[in-house]
Amino acid sequence: MRDGLRDLKVRSYVLPAMQKKGPLTAWIVDETGFVKRGTHSVGVARQYCGRVGKKENCQVAVSLSAATATGSLPIAWRLYLPEEWASDPQRRRAAGVPEQVQFQTKPQIALAQIRQAVEDGVSPGVVLADEVYGSNREFREGVAKLKLGYSLAVRSTTTVWALERQPLPPKPWKGKGRRATRMRRDQTHQPVTVKQLAQELPEKAWREVAWREGSKETLCSRFTALRVRPAYGDDRKGGLQPEPPSGIIPIRSRR
Repeated sequence: MRDGLRDLKVRSYVLPAMQKKGPLTAWIVDETGFVKRGTHSVGVARQYCGRVGKKENCQVAVSLSAATATGSLPIAWRLYLPEEWASDPQRRRAAGVPEQVQFQTKPQIALAQIRQAVEDGVSPGVVLADEVYGSNREFREGVAKLKLGYSLAVRSTTTVWALERQPLPPKPWKGKGRRATRMRRDQTHQPVTVKQLAQELPEKAWREVAWREGSKETLCSRFTALRVRPAYGDDRKGGLQPEPPSGIIPIRSRR
């Protein structure tokens, strides 16, 4: 377990020094894997390990870092406890896992870290995270409720309403009972996956952007940006889901 008081002291000393060279621009959600050979280290399991780029026997920690244009500082760090560990009393006792530590998904851990940073008054930044977090609706909604901007990767299978593809409005109210709120779909009113949307765009919609120098060459790719709404669940719950804070989704080509 991390020493919260010590972390707070480090943050109060380092962040002001960082901000003398420029404002905080981003809060970065990330995870770190620690490859292990045994089975007794807390949270160790066969799971995806970013360090080796595949599933491996390892521990995984979720972190939140505050970043300026020239540096970053981890301001929250928590070990991910897989469900197989969280639900095994004998294993928990042997490793000394506190009773109050219960199973949480990685997006749940990250959202709790972000909420704490807001509560602590850390200068806000755009929340950045990969598709593990960006494809989680509860995570996106939680960040939006905190009035934070975000730029999150999503899976290519994520469905959205975009351009001329829009749902049918709710059924007209007939003057009795509750007004209908569910958006409707039919054969001609269906959402599209982000991948399909990208493939249908004309060449002129794309723009090549370079973001930094790599070890061998400048890192660049093609990007476009479109106004979209997430489509998941709007035919089962009331109304369209809100647009992202900017209303825009950047799409990267992997050509």
